[in-house]
Amino acid sequence: MTDPRELPYAGWLEEAIRLLSAQDVKSIGLAAIVNDGETLTAYYQANMTAMTVMAASIQADATLQMVTNNARMILDAAEEQEEDDDA
Repeated sequence: MTDPRELPYAGWLEEAIRLLSAQDVKSIGLAAIVNDGETLTAYYQANMTAMTVMAASIQADATLQMVTNNARMILDAAEEQEEDDDA
């Protein structure tokens, strides 16, 4: 078995645990995409509501990243639409 401290994400996970330790954690959800393309999930004290809230938060993060990455294209399309509406 590989030493967990040698994994490429060990530093990130250690920082996440450090951040969590400063909070009053009620539940934790962990999701990882593994080499075969499957998604591995693990939960600590997470009921269905907590899982749903976590999933919605991940979806919101993904949506924000998509909008941020495509902001120029979105603004250009909106301006074009505005020009077409004025014509």
